[in-house]
Amino acid sequence: MSHDAYSVSEIAGLAGVSVRTLHHYDEIGLLRPAERSSGGYRRYTREELMRLQQILFFRELDVPLADIRRYLDEPGFDPLETLERHQVALRARAERTRRLLHTVSETIRSLQGEREMLTNKELYDGLSPDEVESYESEAQSAWPDEYAAVGKKVRAMTKEQWSNIKAERDAIARRAAELATDNSQRPDSRESQELAARQKVWLEHFYEVDATRMEGLAEMYISDERFTKHYDAHGEGAAGFLAEAMKALARA
Repeated sequence: MSHDAYSVSEIAGLAGVSVRTLHHYDEIGLLRPAERSSGGYRRYTREELMRLQQILFFRELDVPLADIRRYLDEPGFDPLETLERHQVALRARAERTRRLLHTVSETIRSLQGEREMLTNKELYDGLSPDEVESYESEAQSAWPDEYAAVGKKVRAMTKEQWSNIKAERDAIARRAAELATDNSQRPDSRESQELAARQKVWLEHFYEVDATRMEGLAEMYISDERFTKHYDAHGEGAAGFLAEAMKALARA
């Protein structure tokens, strides 16, 4: 047994990973221990430490474990060249994170009334061009006439107005979650229709909502996971129940 060998718990402590993770890496052939003690315990050397570092860098860049194993086991694998590529990728990620933190900070200041409302460009600073294009194209496609007006309305809101709007949004989501779990409630019940009407009033802070748009937005709440996630965070089934209540109101 090597004098400079480390136990699995020592490696876990050094690398900041769990013992279970190291066991899993061993089981899938990603990081095998150099040897085992007479009692069958895993023992790792400096070579495994270096391989684990590469694994963790790849994981930080969201590379799947199967791909990491393939890369590391390629005959021509060059640790130095790979580390240099990691360095470039991580610097790019750090810059994006810095920009996102700045955007979050400036948005907080804006909502607290410490600065003017952010411009459209500032709102999206730090997001990838594809993400920005996605949000922008969705809004323009769904509401071409009101798109510019909505942005102007939002930027003109005071801290108190925006805070109240957010509070009402969350209150509606909580009520939708309550009704969704009440077996006595249907989407066309009085309580459900009152909630749908309340949602309509909330939406009209931004744009006019007729029956057609009401149905379209309702469908979006269940077809777009971003909206579903928001409402269902307050209780499973909230998004679907609210959507059906909105459709019932639109058809009434």
